[in-house]
Amino acid sequence: MTMQKIVVGVDESDGARQALQWAVRESGFHGASVTAVMAWDLLDQHQPDAERFNPRYGDAEAAASLDSFVQEAVGADAADAITKVAVCDLAGRALLDASESADLLVVGARGVGGFHGLLVGSVARQCLQHATVPTAIVRGGEAGAGGTARPVVTGVDGSPGATAALQWAASEAKARKVGLVVLHAWSPVPADLFGFTGSQPDLLQESSEALVDQALHAAGLDRAGVDARSVPGSAGRALVDASEEADLIVVGRRGHGGFLGLLLGSVANQVADHAACTVVVVPEGD
Repeated sequence: MTMQKIVVGVDESDGARQALQWAVRESGFHGASVTAVMAWDLLDQHQPDAERFNPRYGDAEAAASLDSFVQEAVGADAADAITKVAVCDLAGRALLDASESADLLVVGARGVGGFHGLLVGSVARQCLQHATVPTAIVRGGEAGAGGTARPVVTGVDGSPGATAALQWAASEAKARKVGLVVLHAWSPVPADLFGFTGSQPDLLQESSEALVDQALHAAGLDRAGVDARSVPGSAGRALVDASEEADLIVVGRRGHGGFLGLLLGSVANQVADHAACTVVVVPEGD
């Protein structure tokens, strides 16, 4: 994975500030550039110090506001190295368009306008569903920054989407110089299904271990240096639990079980909504 350009959505929200801080930190791992994009229109004005409607609000005012938001989030020196783009457009469309020339799209879990209790805002959800590049949903600032190095965690299920996520996660763990955790979750089946006899947990565990080995092989990896885990339970729950001790969770946009035309699979949805750390959703074939 070569990462040269990161696009991040910016507005005056805490979520956008955290996303920009995370994007700057991420750029340091890869030597990538950062482009901050802010969408605006006459009825969706972003102003650092004024709440009143400005009938003269336009390109110059939007650019000044964006510069102010960036400097407040990362400081003047870091802000100078960030490309700033203010676009008169809908936020989701502006970010998706900008991400076409990027290697990673970064958004806060919720921006301006999200109601209390909303787990992932509408703009973030739109980016997750439609971006053609990996999309990071940042929640809670820079987890792990400046402290004990936490691993990158990903889940595998044998699907092409999971393989793409595993490859991305492995490259990211190498760039960060942290551990890589690869999870596969398995669920028991009714004991009498297909006349099943024998030690179900043992056989399912063995099958799960084999699937992990196959996934690593498909991604060009082996178990050396990888914390490979096969655990009972649902994939979403296993990844959410693992996020408590991770710096980053990486999932494919759709795994096995998603019906044709499904934009975002149930596991990706669950992890994006409930993970305790930043989540990167990787489109199949990235």
